[in-house]
Amino acid sequence: MTEIQVPVDDTRVGTYGEAGSQAKSGENSTPIDGSGKSPNSCGSAAGGARGPDSVEGPGTERRMVLEQRFRVEFGVDPQFLEKLERIRSLLSTKHHAKLEFEKLFDILMDEYIERHSPEGRIRRKAEREKRKAATVQKDPKPSQKHLRSSQKQTKSLQAEKPQRKRPQKQEDSRHIPRSVRDEVYARDRGRCTFVAPGGKRCGSTWDLQIDHIVPFARGGDNSPGNLRLLCAKHNRLEAKRAFGEKHMEQYFDP
Repeated sequence: MTEIQVPVDDTRVGTYGEAGSQAKSGENSTPIDGSGKSPNSCGSAAGGARGPDSVEGPGTERRMVLEQRFRVEFGVDPQFLEKLERIRSLLSTKHHAKLEFEKLFDILMDEYIERHSPEGRIRRKAEREKRKAATVQKDPKPSQKHLRSSQKQTKSLQAEKPQRKRPQKQEDSRHIPRSVRDEVYARDRGRCTFVAPGGKRCGSTWDLQIDHIVPFARGGDNSPGNLRLLCAKHNRLEAKRAFGEKHMEQYFDP
């Protein structure tokens, strides 16, 4: 709980309770004692010392700012409780005290976001490249002896293994590599890029999909420049615009 000081004028000031609801207009927010000062006003009746950040003056009063919190309740089955205790046990080497559910859930959410979000993958990739660059800088040139040994070992392994022809890369594949998806996600800031006729961007973060600006069926490639983020609703809208609503009905659930 922290304190803030705000200037007030001659009008009465409403207050906000824990639920964030404003007091009725006309109600005084702070009781006044016989001295004409509120108990929470800047300075004390005894003339206590002021803090370094104190900003007092005419028409100033002190207010309490409460931390906003929410209550979440739901029922679970026995298997859920077993998993919960299992996770607590796994975390017990780092957190010796039994974790409360709020703290435990917060740890799991942070880990999932770090491991599975495009931002997390991009960050980990940048860290790997940084470590690799530091290693190369530390030892830029391997010794000639080590290099010759490595070349001999490689030739020996190639002679032992039968030569296999690598399959040719299919340029017409619909598969978009994860690295390209992450690049598009980062570029579009994880939001739908659809812009309405009035110029307003959708900006939704829900059910995002990779869309080809030039449709794949019409020769569009999988390069980042031809890809964009769209929410499912606007992806369907763009598909209907490109191929016709009647044609797209067969691909969408009624």
